[in-house]
Amino acid sequence: MIDNYYGISDSLVSILEGIAGKVSLGSSLNYRSGALPFHDNINPLNWAPQVAKTADAVIAVVGVSADMEGEEVDAIASADRGDRVAITLPQNQVDYVKQLAENKKGPLILVVAAGSPVDISELDPLADAILWIWYPGEQGGNAVADVIFGDTNPSGHLPLTFVKTIDDLPPFDDYAMSGRTYKFLEKAPLYPFGFGRSYTNPH
Repeated sequence: MIDNYYGISDSLVSILEGIAGKVSLGSSLNYRSGALPFHDNINPLNWAPQVAKTADAVIAVVGVSADMEGEEVDAIASADRGDRVAITLPQNQVDYVKQLAENKKGPLILVVAAGSPVDISELDPLADAILWIWYPGEQGGNAVADVIFGDTNPSGHLPLTFVKTIDDLPPFDDYAMSGRTYKFLEKAPLYPFGFGRSYTNPH
């Protein structure tokens, strides 16, 4: 929910809480923690993918956190001191979303939280909608729920270019922009600058 630089709030709204506050009376909301954020699940038994068989819609939240990327002294889950040496999601998250897609009855909405580009090329064709939320902050849960339930219609266009792999970028030996950004990238991107669209019409 929060990045490396933030204030402390007593009103932090998680995505689950935001959605719980938005569903209509009489609706059933079922939550399962299906994948550990950083590594494989310790327990090999996982009922979460089976729940997708009975759900009218599945909202899967994946991504990385400031524990994995950012300032080196704060990124305590990073083996590379906060640097990203790859832009893929943790494999257990990818595998989990694939299981959800195999079992889903209704649409699969993929919500991705990250402070930098992430390669979701394996998951893109499996999702019926993708909502990229970066690190949404204190009221992020309410904001995500407003978008998913169609109460707001944001401009969903990427403010930067997503490369397919770190290998598509030149070594970071200096600050030269050759081979970087939408203006100088030499290889086809995963998502170009400005990619995306409005999510829905609220009325």
